Amino acid sequence: MDMKKFLLASGAGFVVMFLLSWIGHEYLIASFYEGHPMAAIESAEPNPIWIIAAYIVIALIMSYMFPKGSEGKGFMGEGLRFGVMVGVLISLPITLIFMGIMDGAPFTSVVAETVWHAIEHGVGGIVIAWFYKGNTASSDE
Repeated sequence: MDMKKFLLASGAGFVVMFLLSWIGHEYLIASFYEGHPMAAIESAEPNPIWIIAAYIVIALIMSYMFPKGSEGKGFMGEGLRFGVMVGVLISLPITLIFMGIMDGAPFTSVVAETVWHAIEHGVGGIVIAWFYKGNTASSDE
């Protein structure tokens, strides 16, 4: 593994996904959570350290996994496909679980959260893939 590419991809992926998460959850899909049962259990002041830690972990895992499954068909398409799948994998199951344990959780919040994470991680996947272009699983063989 090319450690320099891995670290650069992880750092850039983190920055992009973290910023998109902030923009999305604070401005674009915030209205889906007004009156949502989740709002009652959220902290008055979120702890950014844990949010940053989560996005660092996501970026590191995505940067590690991407070159292992890449088919060498272009970083844009493969990065997007990979990122969207990770976003759906992260978001859909947990939001469905929240729906099952919270009274009154609307299905629209599941859809909004999943679609937003697909976009957020899709863009992150493209950024991560850019650092690996020409150095994917099929081009290493």
